[in-house]
Amino acid sequence: MIRGITHGTIPLALLIASALVIFACAPQVSPQPAVAPQPTTAARPATPTPEKGTLEAVKATSGPASAADAAWSTAPPFQVTLKGEGIFKDKSSKQVTARALYTDSDLYLLFRWKDETESLIKDAWRYDGVKWARQQGNEDRLAILWEMTPIDGFTAKGCTAACHDSANEKEKWYFATAAVGQRGDLWHWKSYRSNPLGFADDGWLGESDSKASPPTGRRNDPGGGGDSRNETAEKDRPALMVDPSKPVPGLKPGVPVGLMVKDFTVPIKDYSAFKAGDVLGYRILSQPGGGRGDIKAQGTYGNGEWTVLLSRRLVTGNEDDVAFSVDKGYNFGLAVFDDSGDENSYDSTPLKLRFRPAQ
Repeated sequence: MIRGITHGTIPLALLIASALVIFACAPQVSPQPAVAPQPTTAARPATPTPEKGTLEAVKATSGPASAADAAWSTAPPFQVTLKGEGIFKDKSSKQVTARALYTDSDLYLLFRWKDETESLIKDAWRYDGVKWARQQGNEDRLAILWEMTPIDGFTAKGCTAACHDSANEKEKWYFATAAVGQRGDLWHWKSYRSNPLGFADDGWLGESDSKASPPTGRRNDPGGGGDSRNETAEKDRPALMVDPSKPVPGLKPGVPVGLMVKDFTVPIKDYSAFKAGDVLGYRILSQPGGGRGDIKAQGTYGNGEWTVLLSRRLVTGNEDDVAFSVDKGYNFGLAVFDDSGDENSYDSTPLKLRFRPAQ
């Protein structure tokens, strides 16, 4: 028997009963299931900032169909300042915005620059009602020179390192590398002579050809094409006209007045059929084949601006073309021509193309 404690003390039995009541009334905590640890998500590496003077090509799942393709929004704009040479030496510099995309097989380059006038003449013939005369005027152009092997002075001067003074009275300077074995890949987009047929001329630059007059280091990639002169033996009038029975297929928008394509012309037999104001091209275009036609082009003019899209396979397999590897960088120079000949241009400082790794 447990004796109760009296005189102000609480019996032991009552204490036990009270504890049981408190335990029963206290809120009960349900056991929580074990939570599996969440996997750690590795942070995506930050996109590196391109080096100064570097155009960065971004990987695309498919090639852009045009300059308006949404894929271009992923390619960062690259601003290039071109300095005037020749007649443009004292003019304001020209700004070009470039973007670059690439796929597993091709490189795509997009260029935009302001130009107050769309120039497409290139010495066209015009009849005044009495005689034929060549018009004053040239074409707008864009050229890229890629350094395939080291070219003396290229990393300091860019394309202008290949410009040399000439003793020839007709040509004050010529374009060539300084020595045998120095080579560049030359891409040449022309608003009249190439753009209507959807290509940019593919050539290469080497040492000066001693047999050429005037001297030059420029050579065409094999495959034919290019342009020829439309003139009689006396050189006082055009010899050919557009064949009215054979429209040229596949011409790009913005076809110049008087455009002449070699396989779609006929000899002029009756000059009396022409009236004052008629225009015929002096340069006759030919669609290039083989390596000379490697570079596809889309050029459009609007709102005082040229937009030019160039594309080419990363590797053509031709030894006269630069072979692009996505893990390397490539030196290049850029120039635009505003209704002008080769000696009058806007030229860039040395530039570099790099390929951003796919994310």
